[in-house]
Amino acid sequence: LRAREAMLRSGFEVLGTVVEVRENRNVRVNRKHPWVVRYAYAVQGAAYEGRETIFELPAGLVQGAQVKIAYDRAMPKRSVLKFDKVD
Repeated sequence: LRAREAMLRSGFEVLGTVVEVRENRNVRVNRKHPWVVRYAYAVQGAAYEGRETIFELPAGLVQGAQVKIAYDRAMPKRSVLKFDKVD
């Protein structure tokens, strides 16, 4: 959680696209199934993909939606989804 927060504060922002949103029916915590969100983004022409597991799915976070991504400049494959959808 601390690493995620640090990435949100210091990571470089880029736009990405949600590739998949699915409920993980194999896991249950407090009677809730988590959601897995896969997203794609590009940094200097190189394609990357990231993944987040969350319990509360924000409105509008659907396949094909544009989203903000924060990534590590030193290692662009390290990233986090910023959860605020781009209109």
